[in-house]
Amino acid sequence: AFATFMAFLLLEKDAMLKDSLTKLNTRVALEARVKSKLRRHEPFSLIMIDLDEFKQVNDMFGHKVGDDALMVVASILEDSVKRTDMVCRYGGDEFLILVESPRPHAARYIKDRVKARISAFNKKGVKPYKIAMSFGLKFYDHSNVNLKHLLSEVDQLMYAEKEKNKRAAQSRSEE
Repeated sequence: AFATFMAFLLLEKDAMLKDSLTKLNTRVALEARVKSKLRRHEPFSLIMIDLDEFKQVNDMFGHKVGDDALMVVASILEDSVKRTDMVCRYGGDEFLILVESPRPHAARYIKDRVKARISAFNKKGVKPYKIAMSFGLKFYDHSNVNLKHLLSEVDQLMYAEKEKNKRAAQSRSEE
């Protein structure tokens, strides 16, 4: 009975740390790692990613295809980072990457790599949808700041880019 109970606890712990759909880390796992880095005053970057117009994928093709798109994105994100970095599904169609590098520009390189891979995926045309993303990224050094503030800041940067992307798409459609 004890062994069964321990196996159950391990499965439950894994369920808390891994997203059931994408198999990425969960928000809980990533936040714990960021808090640890903050306590040790280690530099790192965060990249917040939101899928643009994702609701349209679900509305046009159904939630099964939407789930497929989330799994495609998860795979591209995982393939775009180093093993030491951490990718999580933050919620819905939002993802967060913890970039472990102490170099301020490392997050920009990852963003560029992700964008290139998304572009290549879209050009192949193997799925009935196209993927578009907005990014917010920020390097954090030894400043005294809490997790809630960090997440809010990178989220605001991502939404600023999302709004910029939306305006650019509207301008293109008006031409």
